[in-house]
Amino acid sequence: TIGGTTYDVSVSEDTDDVGYTVGAGVEYLVTQNFSLGVEYLYTDLGDSNLNVDYTPVAGTPAGPTTFSTSSSSDLDFHTVWAKASFRFN
Repeated sequence: TIGGTTYDVSVSEDTDDVGYTVGAGVEYLVTQNFSLGVEYLYTDLGDSNLNVDYTPVAGTPAGPTTFSTSSSSDLDFHTVWAKASFRFN
């Protein structure tokens, strides 16, 4: 109930759970036993969308007409790793 008006609420959500990761890296052998490297990854987990609709219930005091709210998020990020490796012979 908002301001004396009762609403029916309906929620719709985008549930696509598809994503991908791409990346590249290099490694350089400094000595026979020691190497340095760097890696980069781009990860995209898709979008998250949420919509909420409010509809006044018949027979309640007059209030605002139907209204909606929505939320959207782009789920992607970048990762950079620096690494050092030592090999025992």
